[in-house]
Amino acid sequence: MILTVLQVQIYTLILARIAGLFISAPLLSNRTFPGPAKTAMAMWIAMVFWFVVPVGKALPDGAVPVVLLLVNELMIGFLIGFIAQTFFFAIQASGDFLDLQMGLSVAAAFDPSTGGMVSIMGRLSFYIGLVIFVILNVYVQHI
Repeated sequence: MILTVLQVQIYTLILARIAGLFISAPLLSNRTFPGPAKTAMAMWIAMVFWFVVPVGKALPDGAVPVVLLLVNELMIGFLIGFIAQTFFFAIQASGDFLDLQMGLSVAAAFDPSTGGMVSIMGRLSFYIGLVIFVILNVYVQHI
């Protein structure tokens, strides 16, 4: 298979959006998920989407417009992940308020995935929300 410059540019744009998603998405940006595994998974997902994404027209010729397109795709992926992460932080905050009302806020523990102190009910509600997120296949519909 001979690759053209356009195909490589399309793959790079897809990889940029997936990388932006891996930077901020709730399930994918976890610190306990190893970096090389994230990179390999992002490249594999981009490879899968590379064969599915239709190529309509040629990309701009200059280096500056292509870099701007890369930054744009990275920001779109980051924004999608950030919006999802915001909902999960809201779910965790509601669990923190519940924990405060129950009197369990003293039993907060260090969480290596977030790098801070988290409460028991806050983390439980976060994981319940994450399970519901995965069960409903919401992550597939937004990529």
